[in-house]
Amino acid sequence: MSSLFNTTIHPSGVMIYSLSGQLLSAETADQMVLQADEDLEKGKKRFIVDISELEHVNSSGLNCLLRTFTKIRNKGGESVILNPSSSVKKLLEISKLNTVFRIETNEESALQHLTAHEA
Repeated sequence: MSSLFNTTIHPSGVMIYSLSGQLLSAETADQMVLQADEDLEKGKKRFIVDISELEHVNSSGLNCLLRTFTKIRNKGGESVILNPSSSVKKLLEISKLNTVFRIETNEESALQHLTAHEA
């Protein structure tokens, strides 16, 4: 099974990137990084990466997440990983990336974190 990548915009303006399947290929990784570039150029600064439907991630997938989050941070944006599966969460913990990424368990708390600075 390959991975699928979709984007939506929440009514608050937060970009939501949804990944499902298995994040193993450079193709999907490049697609997400290019989309982040486009959205950042359009002035988007807040991103949720919903990986709740992502079943498996390998080193290419972790690299994709790191590249995307680094790009967003370097452009003054902020991002949150949403609800990783238990196997992906375990991998994030083993690799210590759970200390790099902001991880939320539901969309409401992710949106609250990303929009708190606007109040």
